[in-house]
Amino acid sequence: MQSIKPYRADVYYDEIDKRYHLIGVKYSLFSFSKQGYVINPIAYQKLLEKEQIHSEMKFCFSLYREDIIESGENPDSLTRYRFWSKNESGKNKIEVKPIEKPNFEKRQVITITKKNKKF
Repeated sequence: MQSIKPYRADVYYDEIDKRYHLIGVKYSLFSFSKQGYVINPIAYQKLLEKEQIHSEMKFCFSLYREDIIESGENPDSLTRYRFWSKNESGKNKIEVKPIEKPNFEKRQVITITKKNKKF
């Protein structure tokens, strides 16, 4: 459990700047207890502070590898992708792969907006 690999990405929305922000939750934030593996609340709070996630931001959802999301500018032509990872180039960018493996060329980077949906 000391791996630094990402376990999930938590998505928060900031009403003030109308943007989504993501934080990468790594396996190393978890510890084993009688209830099973639980996230260390102190470590999670430090991560929120480090990523400048403040109390006015609203938690929206978590993304796990292989989750299906839908994205696109036009509601009539949305594309579904598999979530792959949080992208380090921006606070609201994620890497995705196509659902159909034969179409896979390389990972794409998309921006999380209100137009994205998780399935």
